[in-house]
Amino acid sequence: MKSSTLILMLFFFGLNICHAQFSEKVDKPKGKRFFLGGSVNFAHSENRGSQILINSTTIITGNSASETSTYNINPTIGLQVTKNWIFGLDFLINNNKSNFDNSPVRTQESSGNSIGVFIRYIVNPNNKFQIYASPYFRKTSLESSFTFNSQQTDLTTEESNNLGISIGAQYEISSWLRLTTNIGGLYYTTGATIASRTNSIEEEIDFSSFGFNFRGSSIYFGAEFLF
Repeated sequence: MKSSTLILMLFFFGLNICHAQFSEKVDKPKGKRFFLGGSVNFAHSENRGSQILINSTTIITGNSASETSTYNINPTIGLQVTKNWIFGLDFLINNNKSNFDNSPVRTQESSGNSIGVFIRYIVNPNNKFQIYASPYFRKTSLESSFTFNSQQTDLTTEESNNLGISIGAQYEISSWLRLTTNIGGLYYTTGATIASRTNSIEEEIDFSSFGFNFRGSSIYFGAEFLF
């Protein structure tokens, strides 16, 4: 929670600095414009102590150590209808791999993809540096594998619906190119996980969650080309 709060504070502090430095006016915008672009995210972390989260069940591991690497690729396509409003379609490809010491689980790896729609409302469209809020809806499919000390592997598949609103900023470099960043926001997720455990029958578990998503793995940087 402390790290999430710090990220949020630094983001808004950065917005104030950027707004002061990049508040020059943009040229008069053209009519409706299509855009094509995307963003990426990469995060790596090493942790000692606390816990591991497996299929929504918390397993306390004592002096365990973990190392996690995550990458996400997020292509987008859309239409800028007015200077304030953008409508778009996006895809998300992600991969997450964790290695654990002193734990029943040795490795955990997941990969998935999603497709969604989003709306972007630009707060200050007349400036080069622009702040926006972006409601979105995504359908996600995720597959995970867990390898244990005994080398047996459990598999799970997850289908979910994701509804939320994120915040971010974009900078108009020219009439055809802008840089973008998104730091996450509020979300609500609902879906089902199907677990296929070794030597046992499949088990389906419904789930739902609501919360804030402000951390390193939720920060995306990208670019968009306008036509």
